[in-house]
Amino acid sequence: MIPLFKTTASAKKAQPQADVLLNFASFRTAYDVTMEALEIGGFSSIMITAEGIPERV
Repeated sequence: MIPLFKTTASAKKAQPQADVLLNFASFRTAYDVTMEALEIGGFSSIMITAEGIPERV
């Protein structure tokens, strides 16, 4: 089974070796989840898939 975590911080704490974040959050929460991951640090790549977020600015 795949473990589930309520926050990115708790997931990173439980799996410190993880260095890739796949963010499938909704448009409403994609920014907050991504900013939390950047504050935590330790990710070499972050992929965001959410409706309504432009690919490039």
